[in-house]
Amino acid sequence: MADRIPRVLLASSAVRAGKSAFSLGLAIALKKKNLNPSFALTKADFYQVILLSRLTKRATRIIDRNILSVGQTLGSLAYAGLGADLVIVEGSGSYVGESQSISDAEVGISTKTPVVLMADVEQLGGSLQALLKGYFDSLPDSRIAALIAAPYPIYSADNSERDVSRTVGDIAELIGRYSLPKLLGQLPKLSCNFSQLPENDFSEMRNLTLLDRLLLVEIGEWVDAHVDLDLLLDVGATAQSIKQPQIEGAFSSRRARIAVSLDSCFVGGFQENIEFLKLFGGEVVPFSPLSDRKLPERIGAIYLTGGFVKDYVDELNSNGELREEIKRFADSGGVIYGEGAGAAYLCKSISLDGGKQTVKGIGLIASEAVWVGDARQSYIECRTIEDSILGSSGEIVRGVNFNSWKLPGDYSRLVKVFSAGYLDSGISFTEGYSPTANSLATFSFLHFGSNPKIAKRIVDAAEVALR
Repeated sequence: MADRIPRVLLASSAVRAGKSAFSLGLAIALKKKNLNPSFALTKADFYQVILLSRLTKRATRIIDRNILSVGQTLGSLAYAGLGADLVIVEGSGSYVGESQSISDAEVGISTKTPVVLMADVEQLGGSLQALLKGYFDSLPDSRIAALIAAPYPIYSADNSERDVSRTVGDIAELIGRYSLPKLLGQLPKLSCNFSQLPENDFSEMRNLTLLDRLLLVEIGEWVDAHVDLDLLLDVGATAQSIKQPQIEGAFSSRRARIAVSLDSCFVGGFQENIEFLKLFGGEVVPFSPLSDRKLPERIGAIYLTGGFVKDYVDELNSNGELREEIKRFADSGGVIYGEGAGAAYLCKSISLDGGKQTVKGIGLIASEAVWVGDARQSYIECRTIEDSILGSSGEIVRGVNFNSWKLPGDYSRLVKVFSAGYLDSGISFTEGYSPTANSLATFSFLHFGSNPKIAKRIVDAAEVALR
């Protein structure tokens, strides 16, 4: 079934132009108007996922073309639009980027999504026409539908606003003179403590998502005061229809309860994974490894997400009751899937800062998980090499790895990991540990959207475990 999903792609003419800050403000401003926005990111940015999801009360999706195919991207956007007034696709880097095959421009073209371009219109002046002409000539299928005049950089380090005296009138005249796209608004520089917003690569040792509420209020007011939100909705309504994918076994009735970690510590990862579990019949029940003393009742599976264990050492160490509950659950045949720090938590203990700090683990894996330091995010393509709750050997799934954990000891490994695009290159490593027949711990973050059958098999296993 084809549906007209109102949507826009938020892009920029320069790197680090402030799209993330603008998206946060947009989420707040739209919610203030009693609208229901939904967000998707063209880059696997887990910090932004957490922030946007908290603001919108919806899963923020990752449609990174290093992970998903064109068809999978379209499917993710279709699901993102369910019940939403507008889907905002937040771009990464500059509009064209270094590689056009995975650029924001390509995402806009392949998904037929109208583009809202953030550009320093005042600084560009008459060069704006040349900039857009370059986009139009090199990307004839691209549709830049609207502009947002935004200073670069978007914030003022000395808390002083830029002089915007040459604003609305002059820029509107320039846009009219050259028949350029609509102007949605002009943003002054942010004068708040913009440095609080996370700009670093994701790390499970740094929780950068606990922002000052006043900062978020100011960012929301910044967007609300300077952007025509009604015109933005009108632009989104011009998006072409996209087809909702037909996935075998999807839209099943609820057949298994799955406990998913969700608190200020365990919250990192692909939120679509949870949506896919629901799609195949999982009834998702949130729980907190920090504060809950018991697991939810009548569950068949536990999903331990990535998290910020270093910030919660005392709380985790003091909650021995829940660790014992999880261990008993696993020993009785319950299904457990752990990723990143969630996988480390399944070990006997977690070693941080070269052994200076230790977090007590559940003990399913007899060894100690060791944090080896932050490393750059890498895109990966994995093949299962043994049967597990993910399915039989030979399943392919994509995602990201931060190369931040190691597990000493000789353990059977179920997953072979390649760099994205280099499957069967011979350059790989193995990981994925299964301490019980119904468990899997992986230090990678696998995107179920790249192979939905994996989510179905986890729900299948959870249903069997309940019997």
